[in-house]
Amino acid sequence: MGSHVGSLSVPTGVIVDCAYYNNLKALGKALVHSGDELDGRTDGVDEKVTLNLAKMPQNVPLIIVAVFCYTGGSLGQVKSGTVVVTDETSRTPVFQTVMNQYGKFRALIVGAFSRSYAGGFAFDALSDPCDGQHFMDVLPSLTR
Repeated sequence: MGSHVGSLSVPTGVIVDCAYYNNLKALGKALVHSGDELDGRTDGVDEKVTLNLAKMPQNVPLIIVAVFCYTGGSLGQVKSGTVVVTDETSRTPVFQTVMNQYGKFRALIVGAFSRSYAGGFAFDALSDPCDGQHFMDVLPSLTR
């Protein structure tokens, strides 16, 4: 199991950076992954990705959040796996989903943070299940 958070430079569509199990810090530490918890034995939060949107470089207008079963298996096999996107300022969840409802799929494009013309970010929930073990595998899903 693993979560990836990547940022795209639009309109070019170039991937600027990505945080995941093998690259825990990205975009000058504006994006930090806690590392993967493969066995789910830990109580509470097993993995956490922190985005500091105030420190996000100006050339990053879009940040995509995705979850993968990169070692094999499917999301349907993940016991008690929940994805929560929380606004840390207000400490309120803005999105929540249970992973095992996505059955045979190995990946979930959770959502995207997009930068407004005023400079702030808004989160759009996508909940798009797809196949892939790594963010590069789901790039075609992002362009439809």
